[in-house]
Amino acid sequence: LEDIRAAGYAVDASMMTRASSFVGSELRAIPNWQNDRDLVVLTAYTQGRLAHGFGRSESLAPNIVEIASNRKFVREDASNLSLAYLVLTLSSGSYSPDLRDGALTALENRLTVDGRGAFIRVADKALYDIYETPIKDTALLLEAWTVARKDHVLTDKVLRYLMRSRSKDGSWGSTANSLAVLRALSGYSVWKREADSNFTLAILLDGELAQSFTFDRSTNETVREWVLPVSRIEQGKLHTLQFSKENLNALPNTFYYDMSLTYFLPITSIGSRDEGFSVRRAFYRFDDKEGTAPVTDATVGEVMRGKIVLTVPKERRLVAVESFIPAGVELVNFKLSTEDQSLRDDKANRGGLGRKSGGLFAGVGASKELPDDAYGIPLRHDELIVDAEESHDDRLFLFRELLPAGVYEYEFIVRALVPGTFHVLPTVASEMYFPENFGRTAGTEFSIHD
Repeated sequence: LEDIRAAGYAVDASMMTRASSFVGSELRAIPNWQNDRDLVVLTAYTQGRLAHGFGRSESLAPNIVEIASNRKFVREDASNLSLAYLVLTLSSGSYSPDLRDGALTALENRLTVDGRGAFIRVADKALYDIYETPIKDTALLLEAWTVARKDHVLTDKVLRYLMRSRSKDGSWGSTANSLAVLRALSGYSVWKREADSNFTLAILLDGELAQSFTFDRSTNETVREWVLPVSRIEQGKLHTLQFSKENLNALPNTFYYDMSLTYFLPITSIGSRDEGFSVRRAFYRFDDKEGTAPVTDATVGEVMRGKIVLTVPKERRLVAVESFIPAGVELVNFKLSTEDQSLRDDKANRGGLGRKSGGLFAGVGASKELPDDAYGIPLRHDELIVDAEESHDDRLFLFRELLPAGVYEYEFIVRALVPGTFHVLPTVASEMYFPENFGRTAGTEFSIHD
């Protein structure tokens, strides 16, 4: 509600007051709520964002002072997210600047520097339930610096990490991440008066001018692009790309850029990857109930079984599986009454989808990792029970909120429709908020005959 109000929309003041009261009363309804420091910090931060006219409560101020004064919690026990919100909470109101600076220093000490820039790794005490990620934690650190008006020696590397963490679509991989980054960057931009930047930027390729742009207040929010054709990139030659900036005013005139290389491979040249998940996907004749002979062809009208096998060596959270199908086939959707429900009955009789089965290894869920002696021996497959399933024209999408370590199998049914030879894009499994943990199958081809 406060975000909506701050964006310029009308919000009923009584709603804000009631919302603030609700948050406070719900906190105090929890037994021993004072011991849940994370929840106290989040509640105080939320209420602290409200203007006094909307019923902001200072009743948690003593609790915040106690938490900020607890050196062990601040330096060791607090999650990155709680520590960041603690800094932001201490930056408002009548709190001592020393308390804020101590918490901010503890957060800065958690920075890691590598080739991508400077960022905060997610620790074991991460608050996964509110989507804590390295991107979100790092963005909150930048927001904390902005609120505290603090220039840090690693600010440029933090900005570099955030810019390099963008997905191909320009977002930061999730709504929560994107919101945190955009809030931090916009606040930082206002603080540093980046909207008033005025400079000329020249792009040089191998020492020769390739393109130049002039930025001022009227064009600073316009994205400029320069495309280098692949044909101009010679094999075996090291090309250099340089940026030359000429300031036209006395401001720092920071500029941000993305560089991407796009190319296309033959589908059969796309190999499998195992970066935290192992994924296998195959199609079988419908009468091959044991799945012993995978096939790469079918006849028009033939019904086939698709099978995804997912190996997860350690517990994963918010897992998404996206399995593309060949263009010449369709997913059989049993939610439609016109479909042959006997196909679904056949799956159910074999212990198929929708029926929960026993655990994979005793104690796997408790240890959160596969035991060492599980590797190198045939692993029993457990059925993948999903929290959500979507059948699209071109792919199957599966979602599981918490996936313990183990080996899982998911079966679906497709029908061949159009003759031809089609590409089959890889099936990809990943943690939605930690996309660096992923796995995919190889790209293949599938033929359909009359």
